[in-house]
Amino acid sequence: MAYKTTYPYTGEVLQEYDNATEADLEKALVTGHALYKKWRGTSVSDRAATLQKIAEAIVAHKEELAKAMTYDMGKLLTEAEGEVDLCASIVSYYAKKGEEFMADTPVESPAGNAHYVKQSTGVIVAVEPWNFPLYQVVRVFAPNFIVGNPMILKHASICAKSAQ
Repeated sequence: MAYKTTYPYTGEVLQEYDNATEADLEKALVTGHALYKKWRGTSVSDRAATLQKIAEAIVAHKEELAKAMTYDMGKLLTEAEGEVDLCASIVSYYAKKGEEFMADTPVESPAGNAHYVKQSTGVIVAVEPWNFPLYQVVRVFAPNFIVGNPMILKHASICAKSAQ
């Protein structure tokens, strides 16, 4: 086993994990690129509806998510619950504002009519720290999901359960 999470209050090893292999990374990249191509054909409103369902799932699993953070990195349960609430509100915010954020924007130009289009760019990789295990992921995930950029997460090794 390459790494493990240890409950900070007792020193108990909670779980051991293998490092990702080159094959795992290649699979993640291939899957992410396939999602990118698929999402280019979906509307922002479709992604927003999915994102709202994710916000609702975060709320529905609040206790489970908060406990994962507590056991992974020792965050107080009340603080972890607050982090879950914050994350649900962030995800919901992007679900509600996504179409507005992604709307074409007119640009004044002496050359004639112009506008700029906001669109996805492809798979992104997020390398996130341990101190806010859910928030650090959600703050990158939600805006990129609404844009249509799939995300590969490299979480902090002590927060593997939270990342899952």
